[in-house]
Amino acid sequence: MLLAIVPLVALVIAVGFDGGVGNASHCGGGRANIALTESPATAAVHQVKKKHTRKKRKPACGQPEASSPDSSRQEERLLRRRVVRLARIAMLERREALLSEFLVGASTERQVMRDDRRHALAEGIEFDDVSVTLDFVGSPIIRARVTNTSPDHVSYVVTAVIATSDGPKATASLAIERLAPHESRRIELLCPAALVPSSIEWSAARL
Repeated sequence: MLLAIVPLVALVIAVGFDGGVGNASHCGGGRANIALTESPATAAVHQVKKKHTRKKRKPACGQPEASSPDSSRQEERLLRRRVVRLARIAMLERREALLSEFLVGASTERQVMRDDRRHALAEGIEFDDVSVTLDFVGSPIIRARVTNTSPDHVSYVVTAVIATSDGPKATASLAIERLAPHESRRIELLCPAALVPSSIEWSAARL
């Protein structure tokens, strides 16, 4: 059968003859030219092999291709930088918390004034339980309880004017939003001036 035949190679020996059989004409009759050619059966087998050769499959549509080593290194660097940044933020937050705990534990605020009187204003708001302390740099911190005496929800800008016994004054303001009828709220006002107050006056304006 043809399919069981091993591919044949035809050996064709071409010998140059000069006019007749047995008379060699090249190099004294001692050289022969040999040519190797494929038989028709061998060419057919090679053609079948080419048709059945598997092609390299391309990745399916939408399927990500394998990342190159350079892109993997870049992603790794970005991830390391992000981790380092988060660690630094956590360290700064921890330091801030420790500093706050230290200031509270060291009792850096010193009370310099106390006023338990009730200060009622015509705008429907009143102040009581007033205290003034100095922080560690000497700036006053004013704390008070404010009450809305009107029947409406209101918002105010309250202002405290503090004065020393020898005349210098300083002002601190704070916005209070959506104070319900007869609601009381604790407020805290910070004054940047460095002075020791002996009196305080309140004013308020509706927003």
